[in-house]
Amino acid sequence: MSGLNNLNFRNFITFKGSVKAPEKAEGTKSLTNGASLPPALSQDTFTKTQVETKACEVKEEKAKQFEDDYDEEYELRQQEWLQERLEQLEEAAQNLEGQSLEELYHTLSARLNLEYDAPEAEPSFKTIADVIISKLDTESINSKEAAEILYLAFSSAHQQEEKTQEELAPILPHVAALLHQAGEERYQTNFDTLQAAFKDSGAEFSGRIKTAESIEGKIPNAIIGNIQRGEENIFNAASDICGYRLVVDGTEAQTEKIIETVEKLIEEGTYTPFLISSHGADPYISKEEVLRLHEEKGFHYTIRPYPGFVGTNIILKDKEGKKLELQITGKETNRVNVKEHKFYKLWTMAPEEKAKYFKSRQSLDAYGEYANACYAHARGLELGEIEPSTEKPTLPEGLSEDLRLI
Repeated sequence: MSGLNNLNFRNFITFKGSVKAPEKAEGTKSLTNGASLPPALSQDTFTKTQVETKACEVKEEKAKQFEDDYDEEYELRQQEWLQERLEQLEEAAQNLEGQSLEELYHTLSARLNLEYDAPEAEPSFKTIADVIISKLDTESINSKEAAEILYLAFSSAHQQEEKTQEELAPILPHVAALLHQAGEERYQTNFDTLQAAFKDSGAEFSGRIKTAESIEGKIPNAIIGNIQRGEENIFNAASDICGYRLVVDGTEAQTEKIIETVEKLIEEGTYTPFLISSHGADPYISKEEVLRLHEEKGFHYTIRPYPGFVGTNIILKDKEGKKLELQITGKETNRVNVKEHKFYKLWTMAPEEKAKYFKSRQSLDAYGEYANACYAHARGLELGEIEPSTEKPTLPEGLSEDLRLI
């Protein structure tokens, strides 16, 4: 309490004769009991506040009226827009079969825009799909218009109504069958050319045409994605419909000889370069070699130095501008790859089909690690880094023998 000793406590309890009442501020009004309001709370201020409140109420009322008028106008414009689109569709429906692929693209686009606002509008998605199918053949399938229709119909399929998806779905197997047929028409010519070119390489040469079923499975993702990235025809969006394979002994000398042959085919004008994809921690073509081919020959490239599949995929274009894939893999890794392809397909299987092989996510992950170990073991054999007697990777417990890779 020492800090309070010098205070005069009487000043805290009485103001008689010691404190003067404050003078009135200019404009201050007295109340009936003699007290005064400060200027900010005077009666004039209350009156002014009431006026401002009224003005705000008027503004709010006008704003609400404006919103109501805007909503009515927007609704009217929406109705006009809908009526205009319905009339355009009705006109298109009268001559649907006479439309070109470009015109069918616009008709399908207009119909998709009305999917929710006018679900029963004509022509139906099924009718449009039937006409598109009738227009697509082995020649038109390579057109930019065909690629645009495929992208329009299936790039946003996850946002479509189930009925819409069902009615557009028949386009997919038809397109896949046409692409398979187009592959058959050009497969043998490329097979003969490549087999002759690599006959002295010491590698085992083979080829295959991608099945229609496999092509259909790639359309919703890989093919649509490639169209989005700039491919103007569906055949090239698939890129590996015609696939060829060189199985090598894994030595650097043999791989160098194969690359020299690829460069010669490019220099002669037989093929043009497009892409090199190098896979694996110990790839058949080194990073430095891939970069050289990029700089000197114009290849695009991807390098994936990760565990798992080991191989090099070279995408070339023939004289007609159509893509083909040439894969380089080793004898040991190819044995794993052929068996592991079943595992690769499991990623695209229906959940109930996948469940036949894997009972949990943990078992699926364990098999992925097993596959990586098998590829590493196979590549090690090719490079002479491990002995044939080395213990092989063990198939995870509980998995089917069908999934054994080594």
